[in-house]
Amino acid sequence: MSRMFRAFVLFVSLAGVFVGSWVYVHRQRIAWQWACYKAGLATTSQQARRQFAWFEQGPDSPEKLRVLAAKWATGNAQFDRHMAEYVTSGDSSMALRRAFSEGLARRPELLPRWAHYWCWQAPLEPDRHIASILEYLDALALGDAPVAGQQLTWRELLDLQAVLTLSGDVDRAARTTPENWCEHYRVWTETRRATLGHVPRPSGPLPE
Repeated sequence: MSRMFRAFVLFVSLAGVFVGSWVYVHRQRIAWQWACYKAGLATTSQQARRQFAWFEQGPDSPEKLRVLAAKWATGNAQFDRHMAEYVTSGDSSMALRRAFSEGLARRPELLPRWAHYWCWQAPLEPDRHIASILEYLDALALGDAPVAGQQLTWRELLDLQAVLTLSGDVDRAARTTPENWCEHYRVWTETRRATLGHVPRPSGPLPE
């Protein structure tokens, strides 16, 4: 056996050990990535919902949900639609909505994509749906006796993030949280609310 061949065998063996060790150390995250991949292959909403529900279970669910949320808008439009549909459904946990909202805050360039889907799935015509949301938020933030310390749910925050984005205030949408929303909303009402014009329903769930 030549010296070169022995060196090659040794290199392959060491590489195999290294790869095996890396896979073992990162086996949990690899399993999560594989679960994300399977969710992206789902051909029906029900199949996707079962995959998303798996991420919501177990003591490690917060980290799993962050991994799942980070997969949104990374190239699989089918996955994006299924996930946005699940997040806006009654089946989603608040933990997933939180991970999704915080993911949008970390990647504000995706907020217009979220606002597009939000308008498409609005139960009322977008203008009427926005008006009902603003009426509710006005009562909380601008009424004569606003509820002190009233926080929004993560579902309500996702609504607000979409509305702020539709007005062109993407930066504020990214910085708004359930805790600080009232201050941001009041400033937006005074300075940017008038920029929210007619909002039509998009022809498709996601931008081309």
